[in-house]
Amino acid sequence: MLATTLEADPYLGRLLTGRIEQGTVRPGTTLKALSRDGTEVERFRVSKVLAFRGLARQPIDEAQAGDIVALAGMTRPTVADTLCDPGLDVPLPAQPIDPSTISVTFRINDSPQAGRDGSKVQSRVIRERLLREAQANVAIRIADTPGGEAFEVAGRSELQMGVLIENMRREGFDLSISRSRGPGC
Repeated sequence: MLATTLEADPYLGRLLTGRIEQGTVRPGTTLKALSRDGTEVERFRVSKVLAFRGLARQPIDEAQAGDIVALAGMTRPTVADTLCDPGLDVPLPAQPIDPSTISVTFRINDSPQAGRDGSKVQSRVIRERLLREAQANVAIRIADTPGGEAFEVAGRSELQMGVLIENMRREGFDLSISRSRGPGC
């Protein structure tokens, strides 16, 4: 199966969705993930196989070739990775993920207006939220800056950064954002 979408579920962990190209999969099956170049990313045991039934996902006992399913149980594989039997070594052909084009720095708000717009003001809380976003969004990269109180966030566009910033603001985060940098600006 070629992983085409990624989600982070608070109970199941990382979920990868795709169409099974060949074979069958059941909960408890051991699989491995191969990157586009064929290197092994991780071996894992499938904890849940979820099939799409209407608008909802239902756990199923077995999925076979042609089924579109979401698999749970892995920690590191991502979009464009091949999930396969441990005996296979050739990944399915996949398009590369586009690289980030801009970056901004997220930091605690140290202005005189700090604490008026939101209650989530600690760098630790900001970092945890950014890492959660990076788990479910393959286009975002997070890097700590020296000192640990600011975070370099790279993404694909100013619109993507704007949506992330607005979502965090609505969740009660009070933070300071630098101007965007990069060729996409």
